[in-house]
Amino acid sequence: MSKFFQRPVAARLRACGTLAATVAACMAAGNAAGQTSFGSGTEVILPLAVNISVYSSQVFVRNPNPGQITLNVRYYQSNSGTAPFGLRPCAQLVLQGNETANFDMGTQCGLNNTDDNFGMFILEDAAGTNEFFAYSRTQTPDAIGFSVEGFPTDNFSSAAANVLGLKKVVAAPNYRSNCFVAALASPVNWQIDLVQDGTEAVLGTLTGSLGAFETVRILDVFTSAGLSGDFSDVRAQFTTPDVSQPNFVGFCTLETSSNGSADFRIAKSMTPPPTPVGPPTTPTATWSGTVSTLNANQATYIYVSPTASVVVGATSTVTA
Repeated sequence: MSKFFQRPVAARLRACGTLAATVAACMAAGNAAGQTSFGSGTEVILPLAVNISVYSSQVFVRNPNPGQITLNVRYYQSNSGTAPFGLRPCAQLVLQGNETANFDMGTQCGLNNTDDNFGMFILEDAAGTNEFFAYSRTQTPDAIGFSVEGFPTDNFSSAAANVLGLKKVVAAPNYRSNCFVAALASPVNWQIDLVQDGTEAVLGTLTGSLGAFETVRILDVFTSAGLSGDFSDVRAQFTTPDVSQPNFVGFCTLETSSNGSADFRIAKSMTPPPTPVGPPTTPTATWSGTVSTLNANQATYIYVSPTASVVVGATSTVTA
């Protein structure tokens, strides 16, 4: 890694192969309800951020509240990055009412740009009551990069989640797919199945374990799963066998070395069904009094006093 970063940027891009090859690969590489436009929360996760010699992440945060808020900035170095892994100290971020601000990952968390620094950000309102938005952009000085949205923590669960459209092509434009798993507040045993679209055949399987707030990167998932040759239209299905159902984050990057581009794809799960309404509770008190007679086909009623009975003009069905 150090030898790679001693070469000029152009040479580094050629050596690593692609943008995500440096961010997802050379970077050592480089829900859950699905992503929606409802993106605010009192705690927001940025699953992937980077601070290495040729790539860096800029984080943008908006406070939509009228008053000042203070955010705790928690950065967790990936297990696949440079040790020490896990939580790194970062300065808090203060935003005035209705203010939008941004910070550089390296500056905010005191990281150098020579180590293999990449991992997960968790931003949280220090008061625990104010919602906010977050977004990040990771790129080279030449503006080659990709974006990562901020996801409210509640978006993630233990449900099966999928990333679509993965591929590996050795010839130009040289596609390569890399996948990542992050645990949240609890340890998790994870599994990734590579499933061929159409036939739904499982091509290969990868498994592993993570402690709380640990992340891991799987470079070139097809090769890591023992598969050779070219592949396209493959989905990565993220699951956990744990009966405790710990929440986790799954995502992948797809890189192309021919033009140095890459993208970020969050693993999406089925939207959970609404909470069912339970049976009515037994009344604990009785009412008495009268109410005006209800006319036939009348749709809206205004009760002038509580009552235990309703008088109707004729034999009728009444919904209350």
